[in-house]
Amino acid sequence: MQQLGDNNSSAENNSKLVELISVAELYQIVLQRWIIAISAASFLSVLLAILLFNQPPKYQAEASLIVDLSSAKVVEVQEVIEESLKNASALEMAVYTHIENLKSKSLARDVAKSLNQSQRDNLLNKDVISNSSINDEEILDNIIESIKKNLRVSWAPNSQVIRVFFENENPNLSKTIANLYIKTYIKKRSSQRLQLTEQAVNFLNEQSIELKEMLDDEESNLLDYLKANNLVSVEQKQITITQRISDLTKSITSSRIDLLKIQSHIEQIKSSRQNLDLLMNLPFIGGKSVVLSRYNELINLKRDQIVLAETYFEKHPRVLENMANQDAVSENLWITIKQCIEEFNNEEARIKYEIASLEEALTNVREESSKLESIAAQYRVMYRKIEGQRDIYEHITSRFNETSISQQIDSTTIRVLDEASVPKEVIWPNKKVIISSAGVLFCITFILVPVIIECFDNKINTFNDIEKYTGKKILGWIKEFKGLESEELSKICLSKDAMENESFSAIYGSLRLKLGTLSKPTSFLITSTTRNEGKSIVASNLAHSISQIGYKVLLVDFDFRRPKQHTYNKLNNTSGVIDWLYSDNKVPDDIFGDSTLGIKKISTSNNYLLRSGGTSVSPVNIFDNIRMDRLISRLKQEFDIIIYDTPPIGLLHDASLASSFCDYGIYVCRQRVATRSNVRRSISILEQSNAKIVGIVFNGLEKNTTPGYINYIADKRKYYSQDK
Repeated sequence: MQQLGDNNSSAENNSKLVELISVAELYQIVLQRWIIAISAASFLSVLLAILLFNQPPKYQAEASLIVDLSSAKVVEVQEVIEESLKNASALEMAVYTHIENLKSKSLARDVAKSLNQSQRDNLLNKDVISNSSINDEEILDNIIESIKKNLRVSWAPNSQVIRVFFENENPNLSKTIANLYIKTYIKKRSSQRLQLTEQAVNFLNEQSIELKEMLDDEESNLLDYLKANNLVSVEQKQITITQRISDLTKSITSSRIDLLKIQSHIEQIKSSRQNLDLLMNLPFIGGKSVVLSRYNELINLKRDQIVLAETYFEKHPRVLENMANQDAVSENLWITIKQCIEEFNNEEARIKYEIASLEEALTNVREESSKLESIAAQYRVMYRKIEGQRDIYEHITSRFNETSISQQIDSTTIRVLDEASVPKEVIWPNKKVIISSAGVLFCITFILVPVIIECFDNKINTFNDIEKYTGKKILGWIKEFKGLESEELSKICLSKDAMENESFSAIYGSLRLKLGTLSKPTSFLITSTTRNEGKSIVASNLAHSISQIGYKVLLVDFDFRRPKQHTYNKLNNTSGVIDWLYSDNKVPDDIFGDSTLGIKKISTSNNYLLRSGGTSVSPVNIFDNIRMDRLISRLKQEFDIIIYDTPPIGLLHDASLASSFCDYGIYVCRQRVATRSNVRRSISILEQSNAKIVGIVFNGLEKNTTPGYINYIADKRKYYSQDK
């Protein structure tokens, strides 16, 4: 079973590494192991300080360069095309470019080659100097690495100044290399720029010729395209067509208005239904002079007819003549009116024809416009292409002229601001930096060491561990008693020291709070995970402590493999449970007088002991003995409280068998003894046996186990030492 717990511990340790530790838990972890933490932190921080202070002194020389964008000319091919430096981040981009170039291996190689032999030897690694088999290239590489290692390039944002620092044990060499660095870089930069300028001139010349040929070809193609489509100007043609569309649209609108007017007249004529009076009321009929004169003539004849009818008889010649004249005039009048109506019909037909002609013309013009739009689109594409190529050509030509001029000028974007001088002060070892670093290392180590130990420590160490890994509440805790024999420890609660007595009284108090007033009888099983956790000591002291309250208490040694309770009380183990079970004795009325049971009073109070009565390698037969039930029943009649001291559940299952005789279980955990996984598994075994675990007794508690421990102990001692 122990091996299984060890196998589980590895997985638990790994999971512990990723657990989040609260501030309180961290404080507790550090507090438990503060001696180790301080020792490790002090050792490492002092060691670091010694190592750093014993390093050879170093001097730092500083030279500076200034980046001048105002004098910069674009001479590189890439710059010609993209012009990437013409934006808000031009300075930053330029500075970073210079910094990377200053830190490059190629520049370090040039500087290394410029050094004399003495300066090279100063930079060489001692191992390289002593190695005779190393070649010149490897020596040069070693010098380059040494230079790069001691070189530092910095830039203050929003400034144009680049600072170059070089560190060396020789102050003169620091100055020399710092100055050599900036001068070599400017010289190399100037050479590169001249070379790039020449390349740019050639490139721009070739591009200019090529672009001119392309531009001429595209312009020729555009002219051919216009000729093929009978166009002189696309824009003018589009204006003309647009105007024609506008004119035709206006004409169609005007004709449609005229048509509506004519159609309105025709409808009014139709609605008159050949009524002469209604027709004459129409202004476009009655208003015509020819119609009006004949209508007036007809009216006058009708008036005369009225006069003649009063004078002459109906067949009188004058009357007949008048009637004939009316018919003739009326006929001519209607002929005239019909001619007017016919004119309106003809006008309607004419306007309709005119509208149809105009609409056909508009359709044709729109088709022409659509074709022209397609031509114009292609024209615009060709034109834009020509304009773009012309802009590029003019730009390249301008740059070609600029670059040709710059070829004669040694211009640069960077120059020396300050040369380095011989440094006077040592920059390393730096007392403040070393002390700060040692302090930081001390703090980190002070916290980290306890945490690392905690990650790989699978034991129950703290109050938090109890509740976290067992899921049970703590009934009480007992401090570590050093220098005492087992006999003394078994009766520590009877000590005159009130503080020592208090620990076991507190356990009883917790039981009262959890269970209420203890009924009679009540039995408790006491067990632990493994050996040496003090469960027998706890059982003995708890029995003594409860008996002092007034309960009649029986302590039963149910550890039939390694019984101890008789040794604490200097008794033999010849009589007891086993002795009685395998005897023929009946359950006595007077159990105290039965020599086979051998129940002994072990204190001045009502505290008694029932010994194991021997040992057994197979306690199963003992617990299953039918006489055991009878014995337990008799004991419950006689005693108020029965406490069973059982073997460790993490090693043996005896406690599970004994749990059937007990009302409650009390689990004892000793600090730094049992593993978390074994405790968890052991409690699970008990609960599967229907044991009611009421809580945990945390035994062997050392100082600094939990925050407030020292203050708590001090306050208790102060309280109990006060005069009453």
